[in-house]
Amino acid sequence: MNDDLGIRDRFDSMGLPPPMEDITELVHDLVDLAVGYSPRSFGDVDPPEVVARMYRGEPPDHPLDREQILEFVRSLIPNFPSTSDPHFMAYVPSHPTWLSRALASLTPYFNQFVGTVQGSPAGTAVESLVIRWVADLLTFPRSSFGCFTSGGSMANMTAIYTGMVHTLGRNGVDFFADGLRGARPVFYLSDQTHNSVVKSLLMLGVGKRSVKIVPSDADFRLTAAAVRREVDGDIAAGNLPLMVVATIGTTNTGAIDDIDGLRELCDEHGMWLHVDGAYGAFSLLSTESSLKSVPSDSIALDCHKWLYTPFEAGIALVRDHEVMRRAFDISAEYLRDTELGEDIELQRNFRSYGLPLTREMRGLKVWGVFAELGVQGLHHAISRDILKARYLTALLRRDDRFELVGRSELSIVCFRYRGTDPENRRIIDMLNSSTPFFLSSTILRGREVLRVCFINRGSDLGTVDRFFSELDRVVSSLEEA
Repeated sequence: MNDDLGIRDRFDSMGLPPPMEDITELVHDLVDLAVGYSPRSFGDVDPPEVVARMYRGEPPDHPLDREQILEFVRSLIPNFPSTSDPHFMAYVPSHPTWLSRALASLTPYFNQFVGTVQGSPAGTAVESLVIRWVADLLTFPRSSFGCFTSGGSMANMTAIYTGMVHTLGRNGVDFFADGLRGARPVFYLSDQTHNSVVKSLLMLGVGKRSVKIVPSDADFRLTAAAVRREVDGDIAAGNLPLMVVATIGTTNTGAIDDIDGLRELCDEHGMWLHVDGAYGAFSLLSTESSLKSVPSDSIALDCHKWLYTPFEAGIALVRDHEVMRRAFDISAEYLRDTELGEDIELQRNFRSYGLPLTREMRGLKVWGVFAELGVQGLHHAISRDILKARYLTALLRRDDRFELVGRSELSIVCFRYRGTDPENRRIIDMLNSSTPFFLSSTILRGREVLRVCFINRGSDLGTVDRFFSELDRVVSSLEEA
C-alpha cells in the first residue's frame, strides 16, 4: 500500500516499552507483601496531612523498575488500616475469608467482562449461581434474580429504581415516557434509614418534598402504624404512596424494622416494599437472630459486611426478575450480537438487570466464602458475632456507670457513660488513641453514643472482656481526673 500519509513511519517510531522482565518474580514479591500484611489499627496510621505530603509529584515519564515498584507499594502499607483487625469495632466492618481474598486478587488476571453472556459465559454463570444461593437463603422465590453492584448504596439505587418504574406503571404512569411528571409519588423512610437511600432518590429525580422521613419508635424501628398515618394523610391530599424503604439492621443501632407489618401495609395500598438489608439480612442464616423471612419486593445486600467478602460486593435482588429486566433492558445497535434467544437462569445478560454495561466479575470471591465456610460455617460465624454483642450488653447492664441506648437485635451495641456528651466524646477518643481497640460514635435522640459492632471471626468473648476492661480503665481515669 502506498503510504502517502507517512502513517507507517510514525507508527514504527512510537515503540512501546518492552515487557517487564522477571514479571513472575515481581508478582511473587507483591503476593508476599500482601500475605505478610499484618492488620493495622485505624489509630496507628499517619494523619491525613502527612500522608498527602508523601505522595505528591508527577507521573513517571518512563517505566519504573521492579525495585521502584516494590518500594512504592511498601511505602503504602503502613497507612493501610484494616477492618479485619479483631480490635476494630467501628462502623460495619469487613473481615473477608482467606479464600475470598485470594479469588478476589485473581479476578483482574482473568479480566472477565460480565455485562453479557457472550463476554464471559463462566463469569456470568458463577455470579448467577451465587445470586441464586443468596436468594434461596433469604427465602426469596425461584422467580427472583438480581445483579452484583459495588456495594449496598448502588444496590439500594438499583432496586429502588426497579420498584419505582414498576409501581408507577401499575398506577398508569409511563416513567420511560414521562418520568415523574404529574405523578406526585411519595416514598416513606425512617429517621434511621441509610443516607444512600436519600441520595438514590435525589439522583432518580425524586425531590425531598416527595420523601417522608417517618420518626422511628423507642427502639429506633420503623413501624407500620407510623407509616400508615402518613399514607392516610397523603391519600387524602391526592398524593400517590409509592414505596416504603425499610431496614434490616440499621447502621446506627442494628434495629430491624417492622417488616411483616410494612408488608401488609404495602399490599393494602399497592406500594413497593424495598428493604435495605446491606448489614443485617444475612442474620437470617443464624438461629440467634429474630429474623425469620424477608417478605420484600426487593432487597439491597452487602456481601462485604456479614458474608465476610472483600470490598466491593453488593447485590440488588428483586422478587420478580422480569420486573427488573423490564426496568433495565435498554439495548443499542452495538449490542445486537449479545442478544439472547432463550431465557436460561444462569446465562442472563447482566446489562439487562442493572446500570453498568462494563464491570468486573464480583461473584467468584463470594463463591469463595461459601467454599471456605459453607452455610453451616456462616451460621456459626454470624451467630458468634451476635453472641458477642449480647455478652457485651450483659457486661454493660451490670455496671451502673453505663446505660444502653436502643435494643441490640444483631451485633451492634450502643451505649453511653452516664455523664455529659463531652465526657462520652472524651471516652471514645481515649479508647481509640490509648488502647488497641477502635470504635465509632453516633448521635441518637440528640445524645452522644458509643457504638460497637462485631463482625469478625477472629474475635471472641475474651476480646469482649478485654474491651470492657479497657473501657473500665478509661472511665476510671476520667472520673479520677
